[in-house]
Amino acid sequence: MKKTLILALLTLTVLSGCGSGSTEGASQGSQINSSNSTNQANPTSSTNSTNSTNYADQTNPSNQTGDADHTGSILVEAVNQPGRDIRHEVVSAVSKPKSVIKTKQKYLKKLDAVEKGMADLEKMFDEGSTASMREASSEMFKRWDQALNEVYGALKQQLSKKDMAKLKTEQRRWIKQRDEEAEKAGKEFEGGTLEPVIFTATQAEMTKKRCYELVKTYMK
Repeated sequence: MKKTLILALLTLTVLSGCGSGSTEGASQGSQINSSNSTNQANPTSSTNSTNSTNYADQTNPSNQTGDADHTGSILVEAVNQPGRDIRHEVVSAVSKPKSVIKTKQKYLKKLDAVEKGMADLEKMFDEGSTASMREASSEMFKRWDQALNEVYGALKQQLSKKDMAKLKTEQRRWIKQRDEEAEKAGKEFEGGTLEPVIFTATQAEMTKKRCYELVKTYMK
């Protein structure tokens, strides 16, 4: 009961503080929030080295986060930690751009979900036929390729022009390296029915690793 009362009082304090701003300020805030929204794109990828997606030219996905959950957690923690400047923390959380709050955690969860979603392809590999394995490896690569495009687009929103230019160069170099490694792996089965399967599966695995690498290294 005591915690509920404190939470209610804190919420009223924040709302009254936010409401004291001028109408013009509210209008400007609305415009800023509107300009921060983006449209997510899911480009279609190819399954061979000559038509590999150029991630440097992809559009940007939307960045949605749980502002309410984040603010609520601050209030709950405040009850258990007397003396914290809660008003300042809550106002900062509310005014913080959505694209910045927990973006890295959000994308790591998305990548984990993509990985778990691959379970439906295991049966196709288990069938053992060349056709089913080729289809499964192609679909695997397609999904990770789409995930990589989404991560790259999100980084465009976060990184400076200078850092983005460096990443663009690095990404082009990585694409070349990935396809060379995939070709090398496929040649171990050169002339056999498994050559294209191994080639595409290697592309998929390396793309998966690149997704996690970009999120953990560059994303805020």
